[in-house]
Amino acid sequence: MTGPIRHDSHILETKSRKFFEKNVPDEWVINTPTHDYGIDYQVEIAINNQMTGLNFSVQLKSTSISKSIDNISVPLKRSTIAYYFSRLEPVMLVIYNSEDDEAYWSWIHELAIDLTKSNETFTVSISKKKKLTTINWLNIKEFIQAIFNKRSFLEYIDLETLSSTQIAAWKSFYSGAYEQAIFLFKQLQLDNNDNSITQALAWSYYLTHNYKDALLTVNRLLDNVQNNYLLQVKACILTEFGIRTENKGMILSGKMIFEKFISSDSDSLHLYNYANALGALGDDASAAKYYHLSLEINPNNAECWKNLGTIYWNLQQHDEELKCYDNALSINPSLIEALFSKGVTLSKIYNKHQDAIKLFSSVIENEDLLLKNFPKGYFWIAYAYENNGELLEALKWVNKGLDFLPSEISLLNFKSTLLAKNWEQHPYLKQDAIDFFRYRIDLHNDPLSIYHYIKVCNYTEQQAFYFIKEKFPQVININWEEFQHLGFSDKCLMDSLVNIDLFIQFKKTYNSDRYISHLVNPYFPIELEFWNHFDIITLISFTKLIRSSTEINGVECCKVYSDSFPILLKILIPQKEFSNEDTVEILAFIMINLPTIAFREIGAQAGYLQGMMSIEPLDPATYITKEWEEELNEKIFSTTADLLNIELSE
Repeated sequence: MTGPIRHDSHILETKSRKFFEKNVPDEWVINTPTHDYGIDYQVEIAINNQMTGLNFSVQLKSTSISKSIDNISVPLKRSTIAYYFSRLEPVMLVIYNSEDDEAYWSWIHELAIDLTKSNETFTVSISKKKKLTTINWLNIKEFIQAIFNKRSFLEYIDLETLSSTQIAAWKSFYSGAYEQAIFLFKQLQLDNNDNSITQALAWSYYLTHNYKDALLTVNRLLDNVQNNYLLQVKACILTEFGIRTENKGMILSGKMIFEKFISSDSDSLHLYNYANALGALGDDASAAKYYHLSLEINPNNAECWKNLGTIYWNLQQHDEELKCYDNALSINPSLIEALFSKGVTLSKIYNKHQDAIKLFSSVIENEDLLLKNFPKGYFWIAYAYENNGELLEALKWVNKGLDFLPSEISLLNFKSTLLAKNWEQHPYLKQDAIDFFRYRIDLHNDPLSIYHYIKVCNYTEQQAFYFIKEKFPQVININWEEFQHLGFSDKCLMDSLVNIDLFIQFKKTYNSDRYISHLVNPYFPIELEFWNHFDIITLISFTKLIRSSTEINGVECCKVYSDSFPILLKILIPQKEFSNEDTVEILAFIMINLPTIAFREIGAQAGYLQGMMSIEPLDPATYITKEWEEELNEKIFSTTADLLNIELSE
């Protein structure tokens, strides 16, 4: 029985193919694809025997039985339909019925199929009124051209009126060969300043990510002609250009243009583009609303589901987020953004690192796609491997990312943390750590890399001091012995590296010169040496003040001043003889001004940090206590009296 069935099936398939080929216009080219997803033909439309790049795919099904008078039905697998919806060109379903010796046709997207449903197969029906023998191929050509033009917001172009050179240019455009299209359109512009050509040139620049030339081209065109199609091209360019360059003004301008075309009868594409702009501006609630509206019209837009998932990530609604990614992948199983986004969420939020790695692996097989579409994905691959306990795999993938994006901060920080945590337990990483931290120091003088470099090189305290001094000469202008004399250790300086960049920014606003009025006096000059030592004290106090990213530690900060300010007096007051009258004046001057400088500096540092780090204000009375004030005043008084040789009575 098996033999005859195969024979009958083969005969039926042969008859259906001959029937279809016989009914397609002779000049149109019919190709047989080589993939396994059920596409039987790819038909490229020709005009005057010239290929145009306009094309559609055909799924050809056959049956010998028709149970309905009005319709003909066939089952289609979910995976097959998902493949059809992921294709750029339209897909025509043709069902040949040998009983009628007729074929019936429909566009796949016109069938009532919702891939977000859980069906493994879908039964699709075509009306028997839609006969292949009565099809209007001119209408098909116009429909295909309209579909292709809609993607780039082009008005109708009558290809039959164009020259061979012009058709060649449009063929490159419609075929997705945008670099070639740019070359040909620019040549055509020399002889023919056609608006459609200029608009297609702008769109070609846009799709090759040359946003600057795309914007310049569309703006030049808008100087001469205004229409809705051009404005939508400009909106797309502005939005994407703004996202890539983090230019909020561009995104906002794109959003304002999209708004003009939003109405109760907007199609899914307009709603989708508008939602993209809203999402880029951080308006997650509105973006979610318009993504949903778009999906109500077209539930089979995989990119829309993926972007809605990103919005739910922002809103921390991760269960809903994963549902969106699953819907996107049920429509287009190879959508790289959805694969990666789902993997990131599984790893980062749900700690399902192995599941994430499985998702990533389906993209890793094609690294060119990874580099082109999701270069920061290397970070998440490395993140999942590290948290899955696979250290070497994590290191391999972060290195791959840095080969492509050598200055990407997320990758740099990931590798820094990975090496800092593991080089001691895994000695084979030591040289890699030395080389990498040195690279980061040379790249942008990264303070944490300096910290780790000193650790991994096992520098002595003195070596560490001079290495830090070499890297931050604007802060450290004293020698090792002077640093020790102030009562500080190398640990104090090493700890300061964590926040030294923030301290440097603080000093630009609150420089030490603001204390001149508290120090100028007729008895001695204020030497540069004093300011160099003062900067070190304020650096250490600044470091002590930061307990964490959410709390300040005023007690330790105050202690720096009570311990180090008396030592600073030995630099401030010269070793020479003063008259009794002068010594009294100097003592009074010091007792008024030195504590004031300490109070002002502590207050400035605390206020700055509370503002910069969004730390809740801390009542100064909790750390600037009466006991501390008394201790500070007593130490300043006794040190000053000793330096001035004032004998104090018991």
